[in-house]
Amino acid sequence: MRYAAGIICALSMALALALPARTAWGDGDAQGRMKFLTQKKEPVNIQADRVEYDRKTDDFNAVGNVNITQGASTLTADKVTLNQTSGNAEATGNARLVTDGNVLFAERMKVNFNTRLGVIQNGKFFVQKGNYHITGASVERAGENEYVAVDATLTTCDAEAPFWKASASRLDIRMDKDVTARDVVFRIKDVPVLYSPYAWFPLLKPRTSGLLLPGMGYSTKDGTRLIESFYWAPVDNFDATVTADFRSQRGVGVGAELRLALDKDTSTNLNGYFMDDHKAGENRYNLSLKHQEKFTDSLSGRLDLNISDRQFYRDLTETAKDRTQRSIDSNAFVANRWDWGEGYIFSQYTKSLDLNDDVTVQRLPELGFDVYKKQLFDVPVYLDMEGSAAYFYKKTGVRGGRFDLFPKFSGAFNLGGINITPKVGYRETVYDLGRDGADGFDDERGLFGAGVSAQTGLFKRYSFDSGMLEGIRHTLEPMVAYNYVLRRGGTNIPKFDGLDTFGRKDMLAYSLTNRFVIKYRETGDHPRVDYVTLRLGQFMDFYGDNGPSVEKRKLSNLYGELTYKASVTVTLKNDFRYDFASGGLPSVDTDIRYTDRQDRWYVGLGQRFSKDTEPTFMSPSRFDFFTPSTDFVSDFVLTNAAADERVNFLTGEAGAKITDNWKVDGKLWYDIHTHDLRETDLSATYMSQCWGLTFSFTERPGGRQIMAMLKLKGLGNVKI
Repeated sequence: MRYAAGIICALSMALALALPARTAWGDGDAQGRMKFLTQKKEPVNIQADRVEYDRKTDDFNAVGNVNITQGASTLTADKVTLNQTSGNAEATGNARLVTDGNVLFAERMKVNFNTRLGVIQNGKFFVQKGNYHITGASVERAGENEYVAVDATLTTCDAEAPFWKASASRLDIRMDKDVTARDVVFRIKDVPVLYSPYAWFPLLKPRTSGLLLPGMGYSTKDGTRLIESFYWAPVDNFDATVTADFRSQRGVGVGAELRLALDKDTSTNLNGYFMDDHKAGENRYNLSLKHQEKFTDSLSGRLDLNISDRQFYRDLTETAKDRTQRSIDSNAFVANRWDWGEGYIFSQYTKSLDLNDDVTVQRLPELGFDVYKKQLFDVPVYLDMEGSAAYFYKKTGVRGGRFDLFPKFSGAFNLGGINITPKVGYRETVYDLGRDGADGFDDERGLFGAGVSAQTGLFKRYSFDSGMLEGIRHTLEPMVAYNYVLRRGGTNIPKFDGLDTFGRKDMLAYSLTNRFVIKYRETGDHPRVDYVTLRLGQFMDFYGDNGPSVEKRKLSNLYGELTYKASVTVTLKNDFRYDFASGGLPSVDTDIRYTDRQDRWYVGLGQRFSKDTEPTFMSPSRFDFFTPSTDFVSDFVLTNAAADERVNFLTGEAGAKITDNWKVDGKLWYDIHTHDLRETDLSATYMSQCWGLTFSFTERPGGRQIMAMLKLKGLGNVKI
């Protein structure tokens, strides 16, 4: 369990800021240790009901409501004896020392106001930062940076009977280094739940080694589940987490994650998991390695390796995103940059989690370069170029090499407030597929492209002298783009990736963006301002032969995006496509959320609908004459999906603070087509001043899961 860091932080802060160190007056050794700690003296002011001064000993004896101040420190007690020369003071009866908001209580306290040395008995500390409460039968300073606490306890709970606390018979503290503890006991409601005869804690380090808080739960798919992890941080730039994952219906899984950072540009993350799955009757495994490195100022590399059994993500992961993965990629990338551009080597291996890997295309490897855009002849005309050579491999089907070169020119002009960008380029692609054992290239394709885009912005303000609205600012941003591509050759080329789908093109695109800023008349400290954005876009294909379907058309669907954000309370996001031919909506996605102004509750609704097999759309802002035509298939070609393949579901979410301590949250996914709840997530959280508990319930096809998580504020780590 984590609790050492809390002890470390609290004790060190209390001792450094609030606690005077030990001074055993009359002990020659103690006086010797005091010499190197002597600080600059500050004036000491004394107030009390009665103050007596002994000239022979230079002692002040203060009795009744004693209040002694020095700088930021204040000592109060029933009785205090203070030596003006040495600064030694002994306080008894409700002794209380306050320093920078940190408070020290004790029955008997010895303090030196000059050196801040001292010893206390039956003391109690309150450290404001972190809200730590520490008690000790005695705490003494054994050296400049060394302390000893006997019969010490720690908690972050304000209650007299704390929900949790950690105790030790002895703590040996070396500031900025470590703490060793004896007879360590962790208690909940004064019930001991963990004991160790010896413990070691790294001191004042944000990354501390030790056992983490365990997790527990139950699911109908996995049975009872217990998770325990150990965190190890031996040096500042390396740490690791080792996890034991017990699932009663499956077995015990072992996971490990290692993280290494040599500098800001070089790091490694290795994550692995293995389980002998009794339920599935097979070994389950997952391994991922992410490494990036900067070899020189210009040369850098990246490695992303992912290995997994086919059912791992579907059966053993928690999030919907992980469970629905259909493939995993492993890739390696090395690039070198120069002033004029960059060159790279890239390889990618894809493992399908659904299909046979025999038909999956692998890129092994690709070599390429990019020449950065460069201005020519001191005029707003620019040249850039890219090229690549790649080998594609499949166990079954066409495989071979591809060579591609693409130089292009562009311009940037402003005419009367309109930004005009013309483009022209030529793309040559050749293939070596080894067909029929012939030498040389098997096929070749050339693409000549030209295009132009124009964009501007207009705005107008509307002011109102009365009513709830103070004003509206409307901004209009129209954009139009035309792209023409002439294609020759390439009648028998494979389809390795999107580059191979480029074809002839004669397209006109437009987009219109409306932005509204609505300001309401001020009615308080927080005036209300609403923001509304509406984007519309559409394409016209003059060829009308973009897709494989027999039924084709020239005008694409109308694409729209609507966002609305009200002050604090309401947010709305919506995107849709409207089919002018049928008068219907091929796809609609909506999310709306309302949050109470006092943040006491919220409610949200979402909707997802698409009847296309490929509901993709390229925004006109990214419209280019070499954009793959497959991005427009669903907008130009009538390829509706079968009813059982359509995406059509609703989401709902809600949450509320029931009391100051309790809150509940819930979310569900409802499949309109199958009339099933695809997933339901419910949680209830109790959070007190120093601890919290969360219960969560998840139901999805294949099982239910119940989890509980205990959170103890200020709890750190313990190494046992």
